[in-house]
Amino acid sequence: LKLKEHNISQKQKSNRYLRVSDIRKVHDLNVKVYDELKTDSSYDIELFKSRINESLSYDDETSDFIFMTPKLPSEMSREGAVLGNCVKTYIERVLRNETQIVFLRDRKAPTEPLVVFEVNTRNEVCQLEGKSRRSATLEESNALRKYMKKKKLACTIEHRLVAEPIIKPPKKKKKIEVVEVVA
Repeated sequence: LKLKEHNISQKQKSNRYLRVSDIRKVHDLNVKVYDELKTDSSYDIELFKSRINESLSYDDETSDFIFMTPKLPSEMSREGAVLGNCVKTYIERVLRNETQIVFLRDRKAPTEPLVVFEVNTRNEVCQLEGKSRRSATLEESNALRKYMKKKKLACTIEHRLVAEPIIKPPKKKKKIEVVEVVA
């Protein structure tokens, strides 16, 4: 695939460091070009189905969330379009057996994209994206930690998960005993 050249000014070319916003613009442009070049019908559906690790799907009845693996490349395309991320570009990596993609969904709306994450070949959760690149909420983070423990997965993205708030117990007030002194 030959991607279109990006418009980067001379000033940016001479600068050794790009700003994060520049990197995001280039990334987003690459995703747009990729979308133009690759359609869902250009993928081998049977090969895709054979590459999906169904054991990564998980439905704990006590949880507010469901973990689902995509059944078709079009599901990954839709997920990326709704969440505004580049998960569609991972279809070929799934086909090459280089990674797995898992959808985290709200039990009350199991067809609506919420969070998508990647599990690499070392059984590590290594990427996570919600809508517009948001991190996981506290509830999602807790569900994901429980899921990772159940599936025996490591985590390389702890910074994208919300920690339990640290609530310090209130300090006990010291009781001051008043003693009457009689002289």
